[in-house]
Amino acid sequence: MRSRGSGQNSVLYVSVSRVPTRLREKVSLAQLRGQLRSRLKTLTTAERVAKKRKTKAKKRSAFIANPYRFSRDLLEEERSGKMESSKIEVEQHLRNAHSDPKRHDPLGNCDRIFPVEEPSMQV
Repeated sequence: MRSRGSGQNSVLYVSVSRVPTRLREKVSLAQLRGQLRSRLKTLTTAERVAKKRKTKAKKRSAFIANPYRFSRDLLEEERSGKMESSKIEVEQHLRNAHSDPKRHDPLGNCDRIFPVEEPSMQV
């Protein structure tokens, strides 16, 4: 057994004949597993990038074909639910919510509003 270098980054060289067979198998399997993981990681990344590129190209072509529809579809919220009220009920609700039955009654004087003098110059 020899070591090259010093400290934590030193590399340990062991002759293969001295290492037990089970340990060699474990090391070899760990190396294979590491290679497979890195290959799987690169493949999944490549697939994700390809899928993203494809969706981007579809969106780009949809925008070029009809930019107004594209922006409307992008900004418009999906409709959910079902209208269960009749048109008469909706109009009655809007009338009650936005009308004032006392709108013709005079308000009277307000103490917080100070009287303003009339302009002295006439044009």
